[in-house]
Amino acid sequence: EMLREALRLPPLEAPPGDGARPPAPTFRAEIMDGGGSFDLAAQRGRPVVLVFFLHTCPHCHEALRALKTTFAEASIAGLPEAKRPVLVGVEITGRTAEVRETLAGDGLDFFPVVFDDDGKLREAYNVFGGVPDIFLIDSEGRISARTRGWAPPTDEALLRMRLARLAGLPAPILLRADGYSGNAVCGVCHELEHETWQ
Repeated sequence: EMLREALRLPPLEAPPGDGARPPAPTFRAEIMDGGGSFDLAAQRGRPVVLVFFLHTCPHCHEALRALKTTFAEASIAGLPEAKRPVLVGVEITGRTAEVRETLAGDGLDFFPVVFDDDGKLREAYNVFGGVPDIFLIDSEGRISARTRGWAPPTDEALLRMRLARLAGLPAPILLRADGYSGNAVCGVCHELEHETWQ
């Protein structure tokens, strides 16, 4: 612990066990362009997708495009509003005008964006590495999955499977046709086996 502190590394996350899902740190933040405020605690009873991103990051844009496509699919869009996941972004630069222009120019201005100017949200969620950093929060306010970085096509398939499960839908089987899909993909449906393997 002293070494991690001296090296300014984030604290170790608790290893998975007994299907435990850590509670998502609650927060309230103003939405960009005066869109009101976003209160995570007020979303209880409904799943949330929380995306930490940079408006200049090409990997973030790929992840946001994948989210836009997935949220527009009939399986998610057809869900009643109360069960549909809420998507909110946390942009880490705080440059409102640049963020607005970049997202609008790339057709990615489809979700509310809040800022983390003082870094307290990143600290609460242990977001110290690169972006995007995507948290799937279940309807009970617990983190059910986390995706750090973005590596298509594996991460896109994994995100679609996890989002379906988060929304209470059957997970589509999106295995790669040309080789091993990876243990995380298998773990979406085989949670206990994956946890035991880990």
